[in-house]
Amino acid sequence: MWKKMTIGKKLACGFAVVLVVLSLVVVLSFTGVGGIVTNAQEVIYGNELDGTMTQREVDHLNWVNKVNALLTNENVTTLNVELDDHQCGFGKWLYSDARKEAENCIPGLDSHLKAIEEPHRKLHESAGHIGDCFVQADAGLPGLIAGREVDHLNWANEIRDTFLENKQELNVQVDGTQCALGKWLTTEQAKTAYENGTVEFKGAWDAMIRSHAELHRSAKDITDEYAQIHQGLEQLLLNRLLDHKNWAENVSKAIIEGESELGVQTDHAKCAYGEFLASAECGELMKTFPEFQQAIEESKEPHRKLHESAIHISKVLEKGVEGKAEAEKIFQETTLPALAHVGECFNKAITA
Repeated sequence: MWKKMTIGKKLACGFAVVLVVLSLVVVLSFTGVGGIVTNAQEVIYGNELDGTMTQREVDHLNWVNKVNALLTNENVTTLNVELDDHQCGFGKWLYSDARKEAENCIPGLDSHLKAIEEPHRKLHESAGHIGDCFVQADAGLPGLIAGREVDHLNWANEIRDTFLENKQELNVQVDGTQCALGKWLTTEQAKTAYENGTVEFKGAWDAMIRSHAELHRSAKDITDEYAQIHQGLEQLLLNRLLDHKNWAENVSKAIIEGESELGVQTDHAKCAYGEFLASAECGELMKTFPEFQQAIEESKEPHRKLHESAIHISKVLEKGVEGKAEAEKIFQETTLPALAHVGECFNKAITA
């Protein structure tokens, strides 16, 4: 058929085919360009939305850092963040028409945005709770109080060691206002710590104050009652007192028998007690034991008179029968009172 057509018809058919092809090309071109434009707009919107979400995420990371600074930075004393989940940058977008537009443009986005609403609300709500509970802490306070606790443990150990080592005296601070803790309690730092404390903290603080005062009062009571124990000293004094009672009995016996040779030590420095008075042991005791020193010093004069009375008695007994009455008088008026006085002094030392 094509062969039977004339040249003119063939040309006409060729032009017709070309026009059809050109028409198709034009239609396809317009359709393709429209699709490209639409895709480009979606990409641009998607990038803008991604940038918006990234910025809102950064905003909330900064928000969290501010909350954290309140808890970790002693220079930050107030919580300065947005507490309303509808009023932060993301919240304003989340509850606006822009969200609806994004959900319309991006299939499946609505479920993700719905899922984030509750944790986003709780996030902002948590900051409100933190702000309500927050109290500015003194970071150095726990260490300071622990140090004062160690001080008082050492203080108690000193009291214990005084007993165990039988020390001369108890040497600890008995005034609760003058120890390190007592002095610190009057400072502004301590007052501020108490004022900023919770109810539980203040209760524990008040209990500590009462216990601290009672603790130091106990040391005052111990100091008032404490006396160093001198092992063997009591028995030594009792033995020396017994020596002099036996000594007096021997003098009394000699007077009864009229014997001028009394058979007793008449030198007060050479009897057992006299030798003890001159000993280093007695000297040390007198240095560290005031009550003992006072009793011993008081005993020296009657002890000297006691022995001197024996010398007088011996001399008058040398006169024979007529000296016996005089010896008895010396014994009654000098020897026995001196012995009684020595005994009183020994008892004072024993009691101390």
